[in-house]
Amino acid sequence: MFKLIVLLFISTTVSFGANYILVSDLDDTLKVTNGKKPLKAFKNMLRSRKIYAGMDILFQQLSLADVHSTYLLSASPNLARKNVNKLVKKYNLDIKDIYLRKLKEIFNKKKYKIAKIEKILNSNDGKVILLGDNYGEDEQVYLEIRKRYPTRIHKIFIHNVGQKNISKDVISYYSSYEIAYHLDSFLTQEQKQDILDNILSKKMNETIPYFANCPIVNWNNDGNASMDLLQEKIVNYCKKQLKL
Repeated sequence: MFKLIVLLFISTTVSFGANYILVSDLDDTLKVTNGKKPLKAFKNMLRSRKIYAGMDILFQQLSLADVHSTYLLSASPNLARKNVNKLVKKYNLDIKDIYLRKLKEIFNKKKYKIAKIEKILNSNDGKVILLGDNYGEDEQVYLEIRKRYPTRIHKIFIHNVGQKNISKDVISYYSSYEIAYHLDSFLTQEQKQDILDNILSKKMNETIPYFANCPIVNWNNDGNASMDLLQEKIVNYCKKQLKL
Protein backbone atom coordinates (compact mmCIF):
# COMPACT_ATOMS: atom_id res chain seq x y z
CA MET A 1 0.00 0.00 0.00
CA PHE A 2 2.85 2.35 0.88
CA LYS A 3 4.50 1.67 -2.49
CA LEU A 4 1.24 2.46 -4.27
CA ILE A 5 0.94 5.78 -2.46
CA VAL A 6 4.55 6.65 -3.36
CA LEU A 7 3.96 5.77 -7.02
CA LEU A 8 0.80 7.89 -7.10
CA PHE A 9 2.68 10.81 -5.54
CA ILE A 10 5.53 10.53 -8.07
CA SER A 11 3.08 10.29 -10.93
CA THR A 12 1.22 13.38 -9.73
CA THR A 13 4.45 15.28 -9.20
CA VAL A 14 5.75 14.47 -12.66
CA SER A 15 2.54 15.45 -14.42
CA PHE A 16 2.10 18.57 -12.31
CA GLY A 17 3.70 21.46 -14.14
CA ALA A 18 3.65 19.60 -17.45
CA ASN A 19 0.23 20.71 -18.66
CA TYR A 20 0.76 24.17 -20.10
CA ILE A 21 2.89 25.88 -22.73
CA LEU A 22 3.53 29.60 -23.06
CA VAL A 23 3.93 31.07 -26.55
CA SER A 24 4.84 34.74 -26.48
CA ASP A 25 5.41 37.35 -29.11
CA LEU A 26 8.56 39.39 -28.56
CA ASP A 27 8.24 42.99 -29.76
CA ASP A 28 5.90 45.14 -27.67
CA THR A 29 4.77 42.07 -25.77
CA LEU A 30 7.90 41.16 -23.84
CA LYS A 31 10.31 43.73 -25.24
CA VAL A 32 9.79 47.49 -25.62
CA THR A 33 10.16 48.06 -29.37
CA ASN A 34 7.73 50.76 -30.59
CA GLY A 35 6.07 48.98 -33.50
CA LYS A 36 4.25 52.23 -34.19
CA LYS A 37 7.33 53.56 -35.99
CA PRO A 38 9.01 50.99 -38.31
CA LEU A 39 12.43 52.67 -38.41
CA LYS A 40 12.53 53.01 -34.62
CA ALA A 41 11.33 49.43 -34.27
CA PHE A 42 14.07 48.17 -36.59
CA LYS A 43 16.75 49.96 -34.57
CA ASN A 44 15.36 48.62 -31.30
CA MET A 45 15.08 45.14 -32.78
CA LEU A 46 18.85 45.04 -33.33
CA ARG A 47 20.07 46.93 -30.26
CA SER A 48 17.56 47.32 -27.46
CA ARG A 49 17.06 44.74 -24.72
CA LYS A 50 14.61 46.75 -22.65
CA ILE A 51 11.52 44.84 -21.49
CA TYR A 52 8.17 45.84 -20.02
CA ALA A 53 8.20 46.05 -16.22
CA GLY A 54 7.63 42.75 -14.47
CA MET A 55 7.62 40.56 -17.58
CA ASP A 56 10.87 38.82 -16.62
CA ILE A 57 9.50 37.95 -13.18
CA LEU A 58 6.24 36.74 -14.74
CA PHE A 59 8.09 34.43 -17.15
CA GLN A 60 10.36 33.11 -14.40
CA GLN A 61 7.49 32.40 -12.04
CA LEU A 62 5.36 30.69 -14.69
CA SER A 63 8.30 28.43 -15.58
CA LEU A 64 8.36 27.33 -11.93
CA ALA A 65 4.61 26.69 -11.93
CA ASP A 66 2.45 24.78 -14.41
CA VAL A 67 4.17 26.13 -17.56
CA HIS A 68 6.78 23.57 -18.57
CA SER A 69 7.85 25.13 -21.90
CA THR A 70 8.08 28.73 -23.07
CA TYR A 71 8.53 29.74 -26.70
CA LEU A 72 9.31 33.14 -28.17
CA LEU A 73 7.62 33.64 -31.53
CA SER A 74 8.57 36.82 -33.36
CA ALA A 75 8.00 38.19 -36.83
CA SER A 76 11.41 39.85 -36.60
CA PRO A 77 14.00 38.55 -39.08
CA ASN A 78 16.69 36.07 -38.12
CA LEU A 79 19.05 39.04 -38.17
CA ALA A 80 17.82 39.86 -34.64
CA ARG A 81 18.74 36.47 -33.14
CA LYS A 82 21.98 37.61 -31.48
CA ASN A 83 20.21 40.43 -29.67
CA VAL A 84 17.29 38.20 -28.66
CA ASN A 85 19.69 35.63 -27.22
CA LYS A 86 21.36 38.38 -25.19
CA LEU A 87 17.96 39.54 -23.91
CA VAL A 88 17.04 36.01 -22.83
CA LYS A 89 20.37 35.66 -21.01
CA LYS A 90 20.17 39.12 -19.41
CA TYR A 91 16.80 38.43 -17.79
CA ASN A 92 17.46 34.76 -17.05
CA LEU A 93 14.48 33.52 -19.05
CA ASP A 94 13.90 29.79 -19.46
CA ILE A 95 13.09 29.63 -23.18
CA LYS A 96 12.75 26.30 -24.98
CA ASP A 97 12.97 27.76 -28.47
CA ILE A 98 13.07 31.09 -30.29
CA TYR A 99 11.35 31.46 -33.67
CA LEU A 100 12.44 34.30 -35.96
CA ARG A 101 11.59 34.67 -39.63
CA LYS A 102 13.91 33.32 -42.26
CA LEU A 103 14.22 35.10 -45.60
CA LYS A 104 11.75 32.76 -47.31
CA GLU A 105 9.16 33.53 -44.59
CA ILE A 106 9.45 37.31 -44.72
CA PHE A 107 6.36 38.10 -46.81
CA ASN A 108 3.45 36.71 -44.79
CA LYS A 109 3.54 37.29 -41.02
CA LYS A 110 0.15 35.73 -40.31
CA LYS A 111 0.86 32.53 -42.24
CA TYR A 112 4.30 32.29 -40.64
CA LYS A 113 3.01 32.63 -37.07
CA ILE A 114 0.14 30.19 -37.57
CA ALA A 115 2.54 27.59 -38.98
CA LYS A 116 4.96 27.96 -36.05
CA ILE A 117 2.22 27.71 -33.42
CA GLU A 118 0.84 24.61 -35.12
CA LYS A 119 4.35 23.14 -35.03
CA ILE A 120 4.52 23.84 -31.29
CA LEU A 121 1.07 22.32 -30.73
CA ASN A 122 1.99 19.19 -32.68
CA SER A 123 5.16 18.67 -30.66
CA ASN A 124 3.55 19.21 -27.23
CA ASP A 125 0.52 17.79 -25.43
CA GLY A 126 -0.22 20.70 -23.14
CA LYS A 127 -2.70 23.54 -23.36
CA VAL A 128 -1.31 26.84 -24.62
CA ILE A 129 -1.25 30.37 -23.23
CA LEU A 130 -0.75 32.93 -26.01
CA LEU A 131 0.73 36.40 -25.44
CA GLY A 132 0.78 39.11 -28.10
CA ASP A 133 0.08 42.78 -28.79
CA ASN A 134 -2.25 44.83 -30.94
CA TYR A 135 0.34 46.48 -33.20
CA GLY A 136 0.52 43.55 -35.59
CA GLU A 137 -1.67 40.54 -36.36
CA ASP A 138 -1.30 38.60 -33.12
CA GLU A 139 -4.96 38.77 -32.22
CA GLN A 140 -6.11 37.49 -35.62
CA VAL A 141 -3.46 34.75 -35.55
CA TYR A 142 -4.36 33.59 -32.06
CA LEU A 143 -8.11 33.59 -32.70
CA GLU A 144 -7.52 31.52 -35.84
CA ILE A 145 -5.46 29.06 -33.80
CA ARG A 146 -8.23 28.86 -31.21
CA LYS A 147 -10.73 28.20 -34.01
CA ARG A 148 -8.59 25.34 -35.32
CA TYR A 149 -7.65 23.94 -31.89
CA PRO A 150 -10.47 24.97 -29.50
CA THR A 151 -9.55 22.51 -26.75
CA ARG A 152 -5.83 23.37 -26.77
CA ILE A 153 -5.93 27.10 -26.06
CA HIS A 154 -6.10 28.06 -22.39
CA LYS A 155 -6.05 31.87 -22.61
CA ILE A 156 -5.16 34.59 -25.12
CA PHE A 157 -3.63 37.85 -23.86
CA ILE A 158 -3.22 40.91 -26.08
CA HIS A 159 -1.11 43.85 -24.90
CA ASN A 160 -3.14 47.03 -25.39
CA VAL A 161 -0.19 49.09 -26.56
CA GLY A 162 -1.56 50.49 -29.83
CA GLN A 163 -4.58 52.59 -30.73
CA LYS A 164 -6.54 49.62 -31.97
CA ASN A 165 -9.69 47.94 -30.67
CA ILE A 166 -9.25 44.54 -29.07
CA SER A 167 -11.83 41.77 -29.32
CA LYS A 168 -13.76 40.71 -26.22
CA ASP A 169 -12.79 37.15 -27.15
CA VAL A 170 -9.29 37.76 -25.76
CA ILE A 171 -7.92 39.30 -22.55
CA SER A 172 -6.66 42.83 -23.06
CA TYR A 173 -3.95 44.03 -20.69
CA TYR A 174 -1.69 47.02 -20.02
CA SER A 175 0.73 45.48 -17.53
CA SER A 176 2.42 42.20 -16.63
CA TYR A 177 0.49 42.10 -13.35
CA GLU A 178 -2.78 41.73 -15.24
CA ILE A 179 -1.51 38.58 -16.92
CA ALA A 180 -0.61 37.17 -13.50
CA TYR A 181 -4.01 38.27 -12.19
CA HIS A 182 -5.83 36.32 -14.90
CA LEU A 183 -3.57 33.28 -14.40
CA ASP A 184 -4.56 33.17 -10.75
CA SER A 185 -4.42 29.38 -10.42
CA PHE A 186 -0.80 29.31 -11.64
CA LEU A 187 0.72 31.72 -9.14
CA THR A 188 0.58 32.28 -5.40
CA GLN A 189 -0.52 35.59 -3.93
CA GLU A 190 3.09 36.24 -2.98
CA GLN A 191 4.29 35.66 -6.54
CA LYS A 192 1.66 38.02 -7.94
CA GLN A 193 2.63 40.60 -5.34
CA ASP A 194 6.28 40.32 -6.44
CA ILE A 195 5.23 41.31 -9.97
CA LEU A 196 3.12 44.20 -8.72
CA ASP A 197 5.93 45.41 -6.45
CA ASN A 198 8.35 45.28 -9.37
CA ILE A 199 6.06 47.45 -11.49
CA LEU A 200 5.44 49.96 -8.72
CA SER A 201 9.15 50.21 -7.90
CA LYS A 202 9.94 51.40 -11.42
CA LYS A 203 9.02 54.45 -13.42
CA MET A 204 5.58 54.11 -14.94
CA ASN A 205 6.98 54.62 -18.44
CA GLU A 206 8.51 51.15 -18.13
CA THR A 207 4.94 49.83 -18.11
CA ILE A 208 3.35 52.46 -20.39
CA PRO A 209 6.05 53.88 -22.73
CA TYR A 210 5.60 57.29 -24.33
CA PHE A 211 4.31 55.76 -27.59
CA ALA A 212 1.81 53.36 -26.00
CA ASN A 213 -1.94 53.55 -25.57
CA CYS A 214 -2.43 55.31 -22.22
CA PRO A 215 -5.72 54.67 -20.35
CA ILE A 216 -7.39 57.54 -18.47
CA VAL A 217 -10.19 55.51 -16.88
CA ASN A 218 -10.21 52.25 -14.94
CA TRP A 219 -10.74 49.19 -17.11
CA ASN A 220 -11.15 46.48 -14.45
CA ASN A 221 -14.05 46.62 -11.99
CA ASP A 222 -13.48 43.38 -10.06
CA GLY A 223 -12.86 45.27 -6.83
CA ASN A 224 -9.45 43.67 -6.28
CA ALA A 225 -7.36 45.98 -4.08
CA SER A 226 -4.05 45.30 -5.86
CA MET A 227 -5.62 45.79 -9.27
CA ASP A 228 -7.29 49.01 -8.13
CA LEU A 229 -3.97 50.32 -6.83
CA LEU A 230 -2.23 49.58 -10.12
CA GLN A 231 -5.04 51.14 -12.14
CA GLU A 232 -4.90 54.27 -10.02
CA LYS A 233 -1.15 54.60 -10.64
CA ILE A 234 -1.49 54.05 -14.39
CA VAL A 235 -4.52 56.32 -14.85
CA ASN A 236 -2.94 59.15 -12.85
CA TYR A 237 0.26 58.78 -14.87
CA CYS A 238 -1.64 58.85 -18.16
CA LYS A 239 -3.69 61.89 -17.19
CA LYS A 240 -0.48 63.70 -16.35
CA GLN A 241 1.15 62.63 -19.63
CA LEU A 242 -1.88 63.72 -21.62
CA LYS A 243 -2.21 66.91 -19.53
CA LEU A 244 -5.79 66.17 -18.49
